[in-house]
Amino acid sequence: MPCLFDEGQIYDLRAQPDPSKQPLTETEAEKAVSTIRDNLQSTAPAEGGSDPTYEASQKLKSSMLVGVPRSSLSDVTTAWLTSQPGTDRTRVAAAATAAQASAGGTPGTFDRPPDVSCSFSIMQWQETRDTFGRRVANQYIAIEVNVRNLNSQNDFLIHDVQIAVDTGLDRTQFGRFQAGRDKQIVRAVIQRGQSEDFRNLAINSLLMIGAIAGGASAAVTQGLLHSAS
Repeated sequence: MPCLFDEGQIYDLRAQPDPSKQPLTETEAEKAVSTIRDNLQSTAPAEGGSDPTYEASQKLKSSMLVGVPRSSLSDVTTAWLTSQPGTDRTRVAAAATAAQASAGGTPGTFDRPPDVSCSFSIMQWQETRDTFGRRVANQYIAIEVNVRNLNSQNDFLIHDVQIAVDTGLDRTQFGRFQAGRDKQIVRAVIQRGQSEDFRNLAINSLLMIGAIAGGASAAVTQGLLHSAS
């Protein structure tokens, strides 16, 4: 469940192409034209007579829609039909919307659960160093993620945290979602960093010197006692 997402990012999250941006096949184009005609026929004026809007749809060929992105189907068909004389723009827009929905051209959305909320914050380098050590602070960007479960009957499991970085330079350069490091890997980095930390190295060195000096002092003391006796 992403904390923040834009249109299509849910597919980037799963490394899947957004189906609404895929081009129409011949079969899908035929289905879209058929949907438009059926919709216009069902909304024909009750008084009868000629229906310029429906007659214009008869001139719409499926070959004109092959290769058009599904998300653009409504705009393309609306523009072409309204360019024909005497067509009703309101009926045309409704029929085009129905055709786009039938072709899977509605942009992908993610239904957020109503009882789960998510928030995150990026930790400063000093905070990361104080909490996890200098090596982790130098190697990683620490992000605190808070997930709140407001459901009193069901629990949930957090399987993974994935992060995407937007450089802001170009939309095509939007970073794909990447999984965070496993806690066992980070724990190993923390342990290695603790063993090689300057403070721990100094303390361990002093302890080693003290242990050597203590043993030497005991040997010297014993030697002096034997000499005195």
